[in-house]
Amino acid sequence: MGEKERFEIILEDLNRKMDLLIEGHRTLDQKIDRIADGLRQEMHQMRGELQAEIIGVRDGLRQEMHQMRDGLRQEMHQMRGELQAEIIGVRDGLKEEVHKTREELTEEIKKREEGLKKEISKTRRELGEKIDKISEKLLDHERRIKALENTTP
Repeated sequence: MGEKERFEIILEDLNRKMDLLIEGHRTLDQKIDRIADGLRQEMHQMRGELQAEIIGVRDGLRQEMHQMRDGLRQEMHQMRGELQAEIIGVRDGLKEEVHKTREELTEEIKKREEGLKKEISKTRRELGEKIDKISEKLLDHERRIKALENTTP
């Protein structure tokens, strides 16, 4: 087998390896995109569920307050002040609870986002290292080929 044929075989092998590397990179990009899309969908769904729940609580509270008001109209005028104070307390408690829940969910979303960012960063770092190793191998192959070419009369 001649030098040219060996050189062609080595080039074909390098081309196959580069194709594999490129395909792996594409696959990883697609995986990262799928993860990001999934997280976006999950956050949108979570937001929709929270909004629906808040609206449901609000509507339920409104309905309950209307019923209370109708009941209060039938009761003595003197009880009105006490019941209003109780309603205000419930409303304030619910506001605090909604605020606390919002803060907890915001913190949880931030933690998940940080974890994903770290995972993506780690994956990118690992890919970079793999690409560097392949580059080193390619340079080594190139040096060997040049050495072989220089030693051949």
